[in-house]
Amino acid sequence: MQIKPLLTKSLALVGAACFLPLAAFAVEKSSFKMAFVDMQSAILQTEEGKAARAKIEKDAGEKRKDLLNQQNELKKMDEDFQAQMSVLTDEAKMTKQKEFQSKFQALRNAQMTFEQDVRQKELQETQKIFQNMSHVIEDISKKKAYDAVFERGSGALLYAAHIDDITAEVVSLYNSRHKSKAKTSSKPAKTLNPAKDNKALPNAEVAPEADVPSNLTTATKEPSKTQE
Repeated sequence: MQIKPLLTKSLALVGAACFLPLAAFAVEKSSFKMAFVDMQSAILQTEEGKAARAKIEKDAGEKRKDLLNQQNELKKMDEDFQAQMSVLTDEAKMTKQKEFQSKFQALRNAQMTFEQDVRQKELQETQKIFQNMSHVIEDISKKKAYDAVFERGSGALLYAAHIDDITAEVVSLYNSRHKSKAKTSSKPAKTLNPAKDNKALPNAEVAPEADVPSNLTTATKEPSKTQE
């Protein structure tokens, strides 16, 4: 199971609120200066973004191992059940089925909680970096006298004859300002391609959903009463 991309939509919504569409401007002078920032790419390249991504991957990896252990336990229960089926009473079968169903539901709940937790962490980290980056973009825009700066991924800007890409400059200035706050790991984080992966921070992959063994989920008859 893989967590569905969530941050792309969040970035689009936040970006739409911060950068006005081109239609809002009545461009009548050739000196009108415009620039754009690829926010997804910029967030990926910041030291804080790399550190956050590495931490999320580490935490997710530890939890993923726990989920895999729970899944393996369920598979072992099924194997043992199949090996003992011929000698188990109906009452014993029912007991084992209930035990399996309880652990299986616990695993499913743990998987859903894990996904929600990772999504929330990704969103929090992305929003924090985005807010700080907005100030950086504003300072660069004022310094270079840009009349408008657009977010590339929001889809607001369809065409412009002359427009500057200030993404690299934004990342450089951001890192210089927030370098002391970034906690980078000793092992370089995997570089993601925003155009390919279409997300700001990585989507953690969880343990595969446990297959429901047919023998343990097929309802058995209630233990029959012994006739006197």
